Amino acid sequence: MFVFTLPARARAARSGSAVAAISILASAGFLMANLLPAFLDAVRTGLGLSGTAAGAIGTAALLGSALAGAAVTRAAGGTGRLRQARIGLLLMVGGFALAAITGNTWLAVAGAIVGGAGSGMALTVATAAMAGTRDPGRTSGIAMLVVALSGTGLYALVPLLGGGRLATVGLMATVGLGALPMVRHLPAAAPADASAAVGPAPHRRAGLLLTTAFGVRSVAMNALWAIASGVGTDRVGLSAKTVSVLCAGCLLAGVLGVVVATWTGRGRTKTVPLITAVAAGAMAVLAVTCAPRGGLVLYAVGLLGWNASCQAVTTYVLGVAGTLDERGRWSGPAMSANTFGAACGPIVGLTALGAFGAPATGALIAVTAALCIVPLAHAAHTASTLAGRAPRTVPVVILAPRRPSPITTMPLTLAATTTDARPVAVPDERAPALTGA
Repeated sequence: MFVFTLPARARAARSGSAVAAISILASAGFLMANLLPAFLDAVRTGLGLSGTAAGAIGTAALLGSALAGAAVTRAAGGTGRLRQARIGLLLMVGGFALAAITGNTWLAVAGAIVGGAGSGMALTVATAAMAGTRDPGRTSGIAMLVVALSGTGLYALVPLLGGGRLATVGLMATVGLGALPMVRHLPAAAPADASAAVGPAPHRRAGLLLTTAFGVRSVAMNALWAIASGVGTDRVGLSAKTVSVLCAGCLLAGVLGVVVATWTGRGRTKTVPLITAVAAGAMAVLAVTCAPRGGLVLYAVGLLGWNASCQAVTTYVLGVAGTLDERGRWSGPAMSANTFGAACGPIVGLTALGAFGAPATGALIAVTAALCIVPLAHAAHTASTLAGRAPRTVPVVILAPRRPSPITTMPLTLAATTTDARPVAVPDERAPALTGA
């Protein structure tokens, strides 16, 4: 008889605890970007810095996150995944804790950079683990939904804790500490995957196009986030309180974007939904920057649609990256490129706004985002072709019977197996046919 045993990685990938662990680590990894406005305000007031200096600290922390994430991409796809996750979370806890309690400006800056680097490592591990699950698209959708919900809740919690540097940055350290116990539930890479992960990532052209376009689009979209508040107050004529409420509503709109992306991307080709989400984001940028004086409705719809499209695109991209390589060698670089965009976007947006004004800046951002449609669509089409042509296989261990029999002495060819079909033993054409008794 034959005994077929699923490997440990395949069993772990099916468990709900693995998806929960991935979601929590992704939430910790995205925390710096989600709480960036509150972080900048806390650093500025707590250390007595100018807005420019506080922005430089935030940029340095995000760049540290992107660099650290890119550095551990290969390790995140191998057997050292759990160790990298623990190291990243410990750096996140220690760095943000130091930045929260110290009165020395340079120590606070160093702590913020170290904390950002730790969160980038955690995010890279989480995205690499997404790619190793049975359905990367579904896992990324769940993870991004948790990221959006947790970001909304934590953003609302900051003022309830009194705001300030200790409450805001200390909360970031606490989240990292709370994520540590979940590391052991991550799906560990199998030794076979770890040995294969040292080679070049497959589908290089599609992966490079995906990563580059996602990073460029991230710069454009975060450029809008940097100028949205100023456009709302100076051009549209809204009060600072109204703009603040709308910006907070963006996080909830992101939840809607993740839900729609998960529903439209599951069981369907991701090419058309991805193109639609990118195009919708470009139109939302134009709505925000071209809203006339008193155009509250157009400004609000554009701002909410902007973040909904951003979260939808991120969900689609993670699913595509996971399909291109189940070891996560494209997922990590894609998220690092996204973090680079988050760090560089504010500089680009504020510079363009001062040089060209709101409508021209909006047009520049929208055109840049639209140009990313072609490479993203190519990568998504490649992933859809791979998903339809070669379903994910489950490795099989065969334990042969001790006593030979006419069946087992016949040369056999083991048919390929997938998660949706049982393995079948196919007689080799070179074997002699068995005759009746």
